[in-house]
Amino acid sequence: MFRRPAANPFASTLWIDQPNAGEVIAERRRAGKLSDEDADLLDHFRNEGYVRVVLDPEKEPIDELVNDLDRLWAEKPNDLLYASGLPNLRTMSLATDEERRPGSRLQEIQSHSRAARRLYLHPRLHAIAHRILGEPAMAIQSILFEFGSAQALHRDPVFVPTPVPGHLLAAWIALEDIHPDSGPLRYVPRSHAFPPFEFRPGLYRYDPKLVGEEESRREQEWLRDEMKTHGVQPVSFLPRKGEVFFWHAGLYHGGEPIRDVARTRKSFVVHYSTRRSHRQHVNTVQGSDGRVNLVRTRELIRDGNAVGFNNALAAADQSWGYTFGERLAALWARL
Repeated sequence: MFRRPAANPFASTLWIDQPNAGEVIAERRRAGKLSDEDADLLDHFRNEGYVRVVLDPEKEPIDELVNDLDRLWAEKPNDLLYASGLPNLRTMSLATDEERRPGSRLQEIQSHSRAARRLYLHPRLHAIAHRILGEPAMAIQSILFEFGSAQALHRDPVFVPTPVPGHLLAAWIALEDIHPDSGPLRYVPRSHAFPPFEFRPGLYRYDPKLVGEEESRREQEWLRDEMKTHGVQPVSFLPRKGEVFFWHAGLYHGGEPIRDVARTRKSFVVHYSTRRSHRQHVNTVQGSDGRVNLVRTRELIRDGNAVGFNNALAAADQSWGYTFGERLAALWARL
């Protein structure tokens, strides 16, 4: 009698996912509320699940951010998050130089790099996010990759929860020319319109306590069947430095296998959501003793109209631990 099915994160309430979105875009174009360029961008995003834009690498702090990557691996600050081969984030003071390899990533680097902060709060990227989301956008997290992720094809809402279904968007910024042997990003066009996959009845999100290798294998088999039904195949993204790939929350994407481990695939990823749906940002952090805890913040950083969360570990208002509601939900899941 107390059972409640898990919310479907793909039951999108986003305006661009509604059946009349094409008519809305056309009407705004006719009324002069959208330029032809913006209307074409929104139409492509609505139909294909992604859009590509180009930043001028000579005018953006891309090289500065690449240099900051070396600096932070040398400094290993205690208030910066990283992961290498493990799902949970750890403080960078625990990192070893041997962990700087494929599968590693730095997270929330906007607190330790001026260049990362400029891209995190980039006015043009925020304006595009605002157009797609239909309301003021919020940068909710950043991830810096040095190497290809080699991740299986997946959807972001399975791992990145948002309070309002569909209110999630990502921008992948190439920090160098991407070589096909480096394990480039790959995506499945139009897969944002695929139905949701249930790992278990009513379970659409990844929960390591409930989802194992068998469920993950079934999802990949299901995805192959869906791609065959819709006549689509994964596409490799091989951008030049400064190109940006915006994708819909429901778009399947991942990393190609790394054929040359000596090659890097430097990229900076920003996730956006709507301001009204995010009151705080929470990270899961694993300590040196192996115990996992939560750290959260409400602290915002701004640049003009662009707004985003600060790194929780570097925020003045950081707080640790699970709330009563989170502990109750975890207990109920175990039961």
